[in-house]
Amino acid sequence: MSKPAYFSNYPSIRFERDAAGVLVMSLHSNGGPLTFTAAEHESFVDAFYEVGRDRTTTVLILTVARWFAQLEARPAFHRGVARTSALAHPGKE
Repeated sequence: MSKPAYFSNYPSIRFERDAAGVLVMSLHSNGGPLTFTAAEHESFVDAFYEVGRDRTTTVLILTVARWFAQLEARPAFHRGVARTSALAHPGKE
């Protein structure tokens, strides 16, 4: 089975798929623990879109190299998450 072109489009994702269509996506930063940045988030969204359109994948297994080495500091983003959470769960801020 040949590798789809998108397998080489995302430097922070290692893709491996076997003959049965089981795809393993491993999230990392330079082969080590993942540093989750806004750019990574955007590329992961694009990657999941491409995986979803790939009909040769039957199962997806997602792994992360040592869960988040660090999160990029984005105060505005965090306020947005808190605001969204407050809207979804009134009284639980």
